[in-house]
Amino acid sequence: MLGVGFLAVVLYRQRTPGTQATALSGAGLGAFGGLLWFVISSIAGGLVVYAMHKEPELHDEVLKKIQQAAAGSNDPQVQALLDYVKTPGGFAVVVILSLVLMFFAAMVLGSIGGAVGGAVLGRRKG
Repeated sequence: MLGVGFLAVVLYRQRTPGTQATALSGAGLGAFGGLLWFVISSIAGGLVVYAMHKEPELHDEVLKKIQQAAAGSNDPQVQALLDYVKTPGGFAVVVILSLVLMFFAAMVLGSIGGAVGGAVLGRRKG
Protein backbone atom coordinates (compact mmCIF):
# COMPACT_ATOMS: atom_id res chain seq x y z
CA MET A 1 0.00 0.00 0.00
CA LEU A 2 2.88 2.32 0.65
CA GLY A 3 4.05 1.60 -2.88
CA VAL A 4 0.61 2.40 -4.29
CA GLY A 5 0.73 5.87 -2.75
CA PHE A 6 4.27 6.50 -3.92
CA LEU A 7 3.43 5.23 -7.40
CA ALA A 8 0.41 7.54 -7.58
CA VAL A 9 2.72 10.52 -7.06
CA VAL A 10 5.25 9.23 -9.61
CA LEU A 11 2.56 8.71 -12.25
CA TYR A 12 0.98 12.08 -11.53
CA ARG A 13 4.33 13.85 -11.94
CA GLN A 14 4.98 12.05 -15.22
CA ARG A 15 1.52 12.96 -16.50
CA THR A 16 1.82 16.62 -15.53
CA PRO A 17 5.43 17.75 -16.07
CA GLY A 18 6.60 20.78 -14.15
CA THR A 19 4.14 20.22 -11.32
CA GLN A 20 5.62 20.54 -7.86
CA ALA A 21 4.56 17.80 -5.50
CA THR A 22 4.26 18.43 -1.77
CA ALA A 23 3.78 15.99 1.05
CA LEU A 24 0.17 17.16 1.44
CA SER A 25 -0.72 16.79 -2.23
CA GLY A 26 1.10 13.47 -2.30
CA ALA A 27 -0.96 12.27 0.66
CA GLY A 28 -4.14 13.10 -1.22
CA LEU A 29 -2.94 11.30 -4.33
CA GLY A 30 -1.85 8.34 -2.22
CA ALA A 31 -5.22 8.16 -0.49
CA PHE A 32 -6.96 8.16 -3.86
CA GLY A 33 -4.60 5.42 -5.06
CA GLY A 34 -5.37 3.43 -1.90
CA LEU A 35 -9.09 3.85 -2.53
CA LEU A 36 -8.73 2.59 -6.10
CA TRP A 37 -6.65 -0.36 -4.93
CA PHE A 38 -9.27 -1.24 -2.30
CA VAL A 39 -12.17 -1.09 -4.75
CA ILE A 40 -10.42 -3.07 -7.48
CA SER A 41 -9.01 -5.73 -5.15
CA SER A 42 -12.31 -6.15 -3.28
CA ILE A 43 -14.26 -6.62 -6.48
CA ALA A 44 -11.65 -8.93 -7.99
CA GLY A 45 -11.38 -11.00 -4.81
CA GLY A 46 -15.14 -11.31 -4.52
CA LEU A 47 -15.45 -12.37 -8.15
CA VAL A 48 -12.72 -14.98 -7.78
CA VAL A 49 -14.34 -16.47 -4.67
CA TYR A 50 -17.75 -16.47 -6.37
CA ALA A 51 -16.57 -17.78 -9.75
CA MET A 52 -14.51 -20.60 -8.28
CA HIS A 53 -17.24 -21.53 -5.78
CA LYS A 54 -14.85 -21.12 -2.85
CA GLU A 55 -17.39 -19.74 -0.36
CA PRO A 56 -17.48 -22.89 1.82
CA GLU A 57 -13.68 -23.19 1.89
CA LEU A 58 -13.32 -19.50 2.78
CA HIS A 59 -15.94 -19.83 5.51
CA ASP A 60 -14.22 -22.89 6.99
CA GLU A 61 -10.78 -21.27 6.86
CA VAL A 62 -11.97 -18.11 8.63
CA LEU A 63 -13.72 -20.17 11.30
CA LYS A 64 -10.59 -22.26 11.82
CA LYS A 65 -8.46 -19.12 12.29
CA ILE A 66 -10.95 -17.64 14.76
CA GLN A 67 -11.09 -20.93 16.70
CA GLN A 68 -7.28 -21.02 16.87
CA ALA A 69 -7.23 -17.47 18.21
CA ALA A 70 -9.88 -18.28 20.83
CA ALA A 71 -8.45 -21.68 21.82
CA GLY A 72 -6.38 -20.36 24.71
CA SER A 73 -9.29 -18.59 26.38
CA ASN A 74 -11.74 -20.08 28.86
CA ASP A 75 -13.78 -16.88 28.94
CA PRO A 76 -17.47 -17.60 28.31
CA GLN A 77 -17.80 -14.35 26.33
CA VAL A 78 -15.13 -15.52 23.88
CA GLN A 79 -16.97 -18.79 23.42
CA ALA A 80 -20.27 -16.93 22.92
CA LEU A 81 -18.60 -14.74 20.30
CA LEU A 82 -17.23 -17.83 18.57
CA ASP A 83 -20.71 -19.36 18.51
CA TYR A 84 -22.09 -16.13 17.04
CA VAL A 85 -19.43 -16.06 14.31
CA LYS A 86 -20.40 -19.60 13.31
CA THR A 87 -23.86 -18.35 12.31
CA PRO A 88 -24.40 -16.92 8.81
CA GLY A 89 -25.16 -13.47 10.24
CA GLY A 90 -22.08 -13.53 12.45
CA PHE A 91 -19.88 -14.53 9.54
CA ALA A 92 -21.32 -11.65 7.49
CA VAL A 93 -20.40 -9.26 10.30
CA VAL A 94 -16.82 -10.59 10.29
CA VAL A 95 -16.57 -10.13 6.52
CA ILE A 96 -17.95 -6.58 6.68
CA LEU A 97 -15.65 -5.61 9.54
CA SER A 98 -12.70 -7.04 7.60
CA LEU A 99 -13.63 -4.95 4.57
CA VAL A 100 -13.91 -1.81 6.71
CA LEU A 101 -10.51 -2.48 8.26
CA MET A 102 -8.98 -3.07 4.82
CA PHE A 103 -10.52 0.20 3.57
CA PHE A 104 -8.99 2.25 6.38
CA ALA A 105 -5.65 0.49 6.05
CA ALA A 106 -5.60 1.19 2.30
CA MET A 107 -6.40 4.87 2.83
CA VAL A 108 -3.89 5.42 5.63
CA LEU A 109 -1.02 3.46 4.10
CA GLY A 110 -1.67 4.96 0.65
CA SER A 111 -1.62 8.44 2.18
CA ILE A 112 1.67 7.74 3.95
CA GLY A 113 3.26 6.42 0.75
CA GLY A 114 1.94 9.40 -1.20
CA ALA A 115 3.22 11.86 1.42
CA VAL A 116 6.67 10.28 1.27
CA GLY A 117 6.56 10.38 -2.54
CA GLY A 118 5.50 14.02 -2.52
CA ALA A 119 8.20 14.97 -0.04
CA VAL A 120 10.95 13.09 -1.87
CA LEU A 121 9.95 13.89 -5.43
CA GLY A 122 8.86 17.44 -4.63
CA ARG A 123 12.50 18.41 -4.11
CA ARG A 124 13.48 17.26 -7.60
CA LYS A 125 13.09 19.42 -10.67
CA GLY A 126 10.72 18.29 -13.45
